[in-house]
Formats: sequence, C-alpha cells, structure tokens
Amino acid sequence: MNWKKVGLFVLFLIIGIFLFGLITIIGSFEVGYLSFFLPLFFIAFVVFLVLILKEYSKKKLMTIILLIVVYWLIILIPFPICDSWGKWGETSRECTCIGFEKTTFGISDAGWSRCVGFPINKREEFRGTFSPRQSEIQEQIEQQILEDLIVSPNKKLSFLISGVGFSLKTQQSQGIKFAVKNAKKAHLSFKTRIEVRKPNGEIDHSALNIRTPFLSIIEPLEIKTYNLFIESTDKTEDYLVNLKIIDIESPETVYAENNLAVVVIE
Repeated sequence: MNWKKVGLFVLFLIIGIFLFGLITIIGSFEVGYLSFFLPLFFIAFVVFLVLILKEYSKKKLMTIILLIVVYWLIILIPFPICDSWGKWGETSRECTCIGFEKTTFGISDAGWSRCVGFPINKREEFRGTFSPRQSEIQEQIEQQILEDLIVSPNKKLSFLISGVGFSLKTQQSQGIKFAVKNAKKAHLSFKTRIEVRKPNGEIDHSALNIRTPFLSIIEPLEIKTYNLFIESTDKTEDYLVNLKIIDIESPETVYAENNLAVVVIE
C-alpha cells in the first residue's frame, strides 16, 4: 500500500470537507441550505480526488476546482423562485423547473425553492391572512423604509413595518423583516443579539420565542433584508424587543440597534 498517496488522499479529503462545509454554512446564513447539491458535488469531488491521486493531470485538477467554484455559485446566485411556503402570508410562485431545484429553508416552517435552470408555466397564488391590497401596501411601506435607510447616513437598522410594533395572540406566530445597512468601507460580518423586556425593564426571554439569522456578511454600502420570526407563549403582556447588530470584528461595541414593541393578548 502506498502510504504517501493514502496520506495525501486523507489530507485533500479533509480540505474538501472544510471547503464544502464552509460554503454550505455561509450559504445557510444567506439563503438556507441545499439538500441535493451538497452530496452530489461532494461525491463528484471524491471521485476526481481518487482519480487524480491514481494519475495526476491538470484537467482533473481543474475539474476539482471547477466543482468547488460551481457549487459556490449555485449557493450564491439568486435563481428564480419557483415555490414558497410558510406562515408569513406570502405569495406562492409555482412553476415547472427544467433543470434542478435547490430548496432553501427559512425560519420555522417557511422556505422556498429556486430553479437552477429554466422555470416555465409559472403561476402565482396568494397564501396567508393578508389580502392582495394589504400585501401591496406592505410592499410600499417596506420600500419607503428602505429608501429612508439609504438616504439617512446615521440609520443602519430598521424594521420593515408601519409604526413601532404589532400585537399577537397567545401561541401565535408572526414573521417580519428587518434591514441592515453596511455603512463601513469594508465588509460587515455580524451576528444578532436580542433582549425581551417587560414594561418595568425586567428581561424575560421566556415570553417570546424569537429567531433571527445567526451570522451574515454584507458588502460595503450594501443593504440586506432578513426575516425575524416571533412566536408568543401563554403570557399576556407588553414587551419591548431590542435587536442588536454585533460586528464580529468589534464585538465589544454595538454596530446598530432598534426596538420593536410586541403586545401579547388573549
């Protein structure tokens, strides 16, 4: 047995696991995870890795590099959405995809699929509790807030809702969006930190179940929107949700923060 080749195989296999894992993890914070393309591309990577160790050639090496690059592009490119589902009252876009669909999952029972190919026979169907007119008004509100975020140099974080908050019934869930602006000259890598406070200032994280992206990256001067999912428990109270954006490169300071009022009623 050629132990040198075995050692090289193990080394490059570990490097491949790291690269594919890193791309998938970064993609999960940006667009969700891929249930089909990861094993497909990784198996192809292992096959060409075995072939190149048996007999080296530049073509096999380029194929391995292209596999990693193409997988990265599939993760990042916003292909046409063919279907979306969840609790957020979104419009479902359903179509026949000539190619492959990558499935991305958002937060708690929500997600969408993108067509890596050519979508045909697209049809739209409204889902959720909002009427089409209400949905149009909400889109206008979001657009106004985003425009205000663009022109206001001091604003870095905004909730894309009208007013300062909303109400929920007990055991009810609500999905909203927030936008983050990178005002730095370099890329912004951030994580979120949330505090839920009662009117008396007491912190009570058991009152609301809140999910946000754990980590994200924004390019200089770019604005990105993210989903924030709030689920109430059996407690009826007025709460103030404080969302902080923490720059990973300067974790001791808060990059931006904003408050959202949530009233839980029976």
